[in-house]
Amino acid sequence: MFHGIPATPGIGAPGNKPELYEEVKLYKNAREREK
Repeated sequence: MFHGIPATPGIGAPGNKPELYEEVKLYKNAREREK
């Protein structure tokens, strides 16, 4: 999905998968804009 986007670990993200947390955040933001 959002591969290649730099993730910033340590900001409320799970320690094992910070990039996954960023992907979910970006996905939710995109869904909100669609409404």
